[in-house]
Amino acid sequence: MRPSRLLILALLVGAPCARAESLFVPYVRTMGAPYWQSRLSIFNGGRTAGTAHVVAIYGSGAALIDAEWCEADNGLTLPNGGHHLLPCVAERPSSGVAFLEIVPDPGILLRGDVYRSVDYMNICVEPSVTTVPLARWPLPVFRRTFDAGATVVTGPIGLGNLGCAPSGREYPRRVNLTLFNAGTENGTFQITTRAYDDALGPPIHVQTVSVAAKDVVQVNGVQSAYPAAALHGDPEVRVWMSITADQPFLTYASAIFNVAPDGQPPFEVFEVYAPSSVPNDT
Repeated sequence: MRPSRLLILALLVGAPCARAESLFVPYVRTMGAPYWQSRLSIFNGGRTAGTAHVVAIYGSGAALIDAEWCEADNGLTLPNGGHHLLPCVAERPSSGVAFLEIVPDPGILLRGDVYRSVDYMNICVEPSVTTVPLARWPLPVFRRTFDAGATVVTGPIGLGNLGCAPSGREYPRRVNLTLFNAGTENGTFQITTRAYDDALGPPIHVQTVSVAAKDVVQVNGVQSAYPAAALHGDPEVRVWMSITADQPFLTYASAIFNVAPDGQPPFEVFEVYAPSSVPNDT
């Protein structure tokens, strides 16, 4: 073999492969009737068969199934094909919420959704449990964590027609905020809520939450701490929330109707955005 060919072969063998990037997707699994459950879907837009590899789960009490068994069960997806992806979770998080870290093969697109579902016994053919989804909403898929000290914003989040609606037509919502401390040390989150159309006024509410390293916490009913005066006025009360942390982090918000209006999904999920300049309220 000529020296030039040896050199080319050595360069090809020693060339580093392109590093696959991790994606972070919320994982949800609660008990009860109805219950909340997230699902993953993948689509192969590439030219070769591939899949998505679940490499870690973050959240107290959560654990993954043996990776080799789970990947074999998920199998490969052919080009222009798609299917549900098993999350490979052996033990669900004690709080019901977590984050999955997933590394997709080239060309693989990943989607997450959260469902509100009920189960019933199917006796048509043989006794079995059938899951009936009542509603679905897309979950955010993050390509990276936010840096420590960054501020992100979510909203506007509607809290309901609390000020001017007749009795029975208020449609109040419960607002939850899910916080993931992606750092290696315990972290502190600051949550600042402002009225939708009052940039000059003081915040409605400021709250701090401590989250252990690599843990996920859901703050339920954030709106319950808002002063009553802030929840009246416009036909629909809406707010923005800004979130910052002293460790790398991820977060998203959800709003659940106590009683949903006809034709309205019983919940919503809100992504967060990192504007170039958002004031920190300290």
